[in-house]
Amino acid sequence: MKRAFKTVIATCLMCASVVSVASATDFAKGESGYGENGKYMTFWPKTGSLTATYSSSKKTATTKLSFTYGDKTVKYFDEVYWPENLYPGVEIRDFFDAPAEGNFSAPTVSAIVTNLPDPKFDVEDDDILHHKYNEEAEVTALGKTIKAGKEYYMQVVWDDHRTSESMGCFGAKAELSKKGVIDYNVVDYKYLNADVPYNASVTNSTLSTVLQNTNSINIDVSQEVSTPITVTFREYVPFETFTSYTQETSIDPVAVQLRGFDSSGDRITVFIYTNKALEQFQTTVTDLAKENAFSIVGITAAYAYADNHQIEELKQNTDVYSVEAVSPSTTNSIDLEATNLQPEFLHPQTWRLEDCGILKP
Repeated sequence: MKRAFKTVIATCLMCASVVSVASATDFAKGESGYGENGKYMTFWPKTGSLTATYSSSKKTATTKLSFTYGDKTVKYFDEVYWPENLYPGVEIRDFFDAPAEGNFSAPTVSAIVTNLPDPKFDVEDDDILHHKYNEEAEVTALGKTIKAGKEYYMQVVWDDHRTSESMGCFGAKAELSKKGVIDYNVVDYKYLNADVPYNASVTNSTLSTVLQNTNSINIDVSQEVSTPITVTFREYVPFETFTSYTQETSIDPVAVQLRGFDSSGDRITVFIYTNKALEQFQTTVTDLAKENAFSIVGITAAYAYADNHQIEELKQNTDVYSVEAVSPSTTNSIDLEATNLQPEFLHPQTWRLEDCGILKP
């Protein structure tokens, strides 16, 4: 059954636009952070910073983690970790405060953008007993082209549902992950000591309306759909044709992945949920591109739920390179985290198609 795009509009009244920026926090001494496994001696960035920006008019928070890897670390990637199918990554997450009192920080991931090579995105809700917000954003770099001294970044846009009492902070971690049956599982991590505090720019009067709208975003789709699929396109799909394209292919994506290029020719990857109107998430992507100085060339992949008939339709579509799904037998044999959206969707083939010259801007 095809689902229409979900349009979520907060109807609460806001005061005049307030934009505030938390001070950047260096993690040049990030090596002092905690690691789970002592055998992995170096996989975290050498230097970097984390910043956060808040907008009351947009009701969003935006965090950006900028970092560089050192020569020693990249040498370990090449000689030790990549041969063992271990991959570096970073995470930005919210640490909510006073859960017993119900004062939740409550941001939820809306979009992620990064210049890491062939990024695998992961979004999680680590506290489903208290709320339905995805407060953890993670990127694993599957491309084996990381360079020492090059500045990489991961930026996250969060729909901000905090109360004025929530004074938590965003924190950053460096991670090392190994490919499992479906997902990439963290085998070691380091806290990067890069916390930035919240600025309480959202008032209590907005909370109930925003919560109601957010619950509509997190609706249970299990009764409407059958199989989680990842569709990789053989062409870059422009924004202006995206709506008609989904109608023609009879899919309604949960999220999409887009390709951008910066002035040096580096590939920028954007992951964004489609739970808002097309115009809204297009504006978010356009703002991210402007802020990070890259150009968007089009949508490269879609994450959706589809029945057998829709999957067959997609296979016949000349614009589709591949339709991939996790088999039910595989899914049933694994104890997947119920709070984690991404493991049920396989990684798109976009990066490989570009490397092979099949997909060109």
